[in-house]
Amino acid sequence: MTGFRWRALLAATCTLAGSAAGVEGADPPIRFVEHVVVEGDTVFLIATHYGSTVDLVVAENRIEDVRRLFVGKRLRVPVVSDPDPMRAEAMRRGVEAPDPGPAGIARLARLVARAEAELADARFEAAMETASGVSGQLAAYPRRDVAALLSRIEMVGAVVQVAMGDSDRALASMQRALQADPQMDLDPVETPPKVLSLFRSAQAARGR
Repeated sequence: MTGFRWRALLAATCTLAGSAAGVEGADPPIRFVEHVVVEGDTVFLIATHYGSTVDLVVAENRIEDVRRLFVGKRLRVPVVSDPDPMRAEAMRRGVEAPDPGPAGIARLARLVARAEAELADARFEAAMETASGVSGQLAAYPRRDVAALLSRIEMVGAVVQVAMGDSDRALASMQRALQADPQMDLDPVETPPKVLSLFRSAQAARGR
């Protein structure tokens, strides 16, 4: 698989594992608000709007995949800082209208590369937010035109899930990556052992 700096990601996954352990001991949020998911929402946009964080919203609502929110779902959002609804709305407008032509695919390819770079730099919330926006837009294209991009963006989620210790969700993301691009493979030298082991399991599940 190209585009991933796996040695940097190995360090990044260790950093995330330590960060996740620290969240458990955080003080409880002061108050909560209820949010009903609308078209175009992502966990990051919702958290930004109300002055929360992705980690807190995910934990409070037991969200299994931040890239898949259902319109109409009610979320309980912890408020821990000053809301920034103007920034959230500006960001929402920036990802709502995919270009259905080749230029749109090229733009999404750049966003996929950005998500991979954010992940390699241990900017996990940013990587997942970018992945969330890209995943929704890729769905507007024929799968054959964006298969490689779909597989790469699923792997961004898979690596974060490995780092968080959620092997089941990581495996599911890898299986979706292989469904999009059955020829996808990882470099056994560059890939962190746990990521590679799960990926081989995903391949075996497909009968490879």
